[in-house]
Amino acid sequence: MPTTLGGFLIFVLLLVPGFIHYVQRRSQVPQRSLSPLVETATLATVSVATNAVAISAFGVARIFLPAHSPDIGRLLIEGTGYAAPRLGYLLLWGGAVLAFSSALALALGMRPKWLRAVSTRFAPAIVDVSAWYHVFEEGPADNFVYVGCDLQDGSYVGGLLEWYSTAVEETADRDLCLAEPLTFRPVGESEEPEAEQSRIQDLEGVSRVVVSARDVARMYVSYLRKPPTVDTAG
Repeated sequence: MPTTLGGFLIFVLLLVPGFIHYVQRRSQVPQRSLSPLVETATLATVSVATNAVAISAFGVARIFLPAHSPDIGRLLIEGTGYAAPRLGYLLLWGGAVLAFSSALALALGMRPKWLRAVSTRFAPAIVDVSAWYHVFEEGPADNFVYVGCDLQDGSYVGGLLEWYSTAVEETADRDLCLAEPLTFRPVGESEEPEAEQSRIQDLEGVSRVVVSARDVARMYVSYLRKPPTVDTAG
């Protein structure tokens, strides 16, 4: 742990890329709460990796632009004698390296398609996110997500997914919101296939239905290229 103020500031700055990656991932995918030790280790790992790439890029720039980049050898040997007359210049280069590392961490946090394709070849099948998020978001891009719910009381409700709780913990205190076209089957209606049209009703005049997780027995999720019609929903 750094013992001087300057060393502490440098230590904090070196962790900035990891923090940016963490914030970006949380804005895109619900993350489980981590212990302080694991969270710090995650920030440090990402920061070390992206900073290493950024420093390597600086090394390449130093090879091709020796007259227009800081001499790290002289900085280490001469210390303040080399740094004092060039403080602004060194801070500018240091900021550029940190900005490059942060941009790389941000890109990794956004999980581009090529990275997802590579990671799926090595990552295990265990998914450390909410099952709702995993199922609702894994469909093709720009598709509509249609959700049908068998409720605990024996009724059924279905509609286009508009919103859902992104809480990672699989608790009953979560909700999802379905949008029109909405369909509903009351308790006690026939479930025979030939009675399909009579048992599924269009909820005319209803724009949204909020369903609590504690009331859901089963969910049926479909990915549709266009919104369903009332005749085919359910």
